[in-house]
Amino acid sequence: MEQFRTELTIMPKPTIHHGASIVTTGSCFSDNIGQKLAENKFNVAVNPQGTCYNPLSIHKGLLMTEPDDDLFIENHGLWRHFDFHSKFSAATKDELRELLIKQLQLPRTDIVMITYGTSWVYKHGKTGKIVANCHKRPQHEFEKILLTPEQIIQSFEELKASIKQKVIVTLSPVRHIRDTLELNAVSKSILRHAIYNFRDVEYFPAYEIMMDDLRDYRFYRSDMIHPSDVATDYIWEKFGERYFSKETRELNERWQKVFRSLNHRTLNEGNAEHKSFLAGIQRELKSLDGMLNLSKELQEIERRIHA
Repeated sequence: MEQFRTELTIMPKPTIHHGASIVTTGSCFSDNIGQKLAENKFNVAVNPQGTCYNPLSIHKGLLMTEPDDDLFIENHGLWRHFDFHSKFSAATKDELRELLIKQLQLPRTDIVMITYGTSWVYKHGKTGKIVANCHKRPQHEFEKILLTPEQIIQSFEELKASIKQKVIVTLSPVRHIRDTLELNAVSKSILRHAIYNFRDVEYFPAYEIMMDDLRDYRFYRSDMIHPSDVATDYIWEKFGERYFSKETRELNERWQKVFRSLNHRTLNEGNAEHKSFLAGIQRELKSLDGMLNLSKELQEIERRIHA
């Protein structure tokens, strides 16, 4: 027996380069990919409305220019919004509105990356609107509903009619065990069915890589739910194989070497040998400057050389 795993075949479709402007949105997996892009000096905005799991709220967030006035809520002296993650809060409604409007003011974007997490949604009883986050409000204030593939497809078509950017879609491999494993399977299958029927969209198989290629609990964190760092790095490698050109991958490798040197710390900082080491890093940074935005790193290395 020569094969001991079912590795996915990744067909290259070079799309993403360091000159592109990207926004990632959706479940915590979009945070992971967004952070990897940011670490490699891509121009990326990571989850502007905070982590969000259901398709309708994700689509709404991408089209939103100002927060829905019906969905502000005050609780224990803090204001939050049902369309945004709980990390966005303020002492007054007006302060929160100002904060959220700033979050929604994104620069021009070339690529939108969406990661869906669940087909289950919560409908706010008072307003009748689907919310992205219940903010630990009592359960009786909401109705839990399972979306149909048709509802998700219609919502996505409305989104696509309003935006011009290239869209890359992924399905989160993180299981929502609060729904039970059985209902999580129903939820994920609805999402995958809906995505299959999306038009003019690129699908990256993060879900299949985790479920079929890395189908072993050693690739999970201690909670047995979230992918481990090893798994995330592997999926990132596959992502690069799909969307990065040979030149972009080589540029990433060059940057990572410099990045590791930048974060290297020694007990002999300040001596001549260490100054020479820093000068070498500075030369590498200057050779990459122009291809990557390294103004912050250049300022830091200058400061360290003359410290």
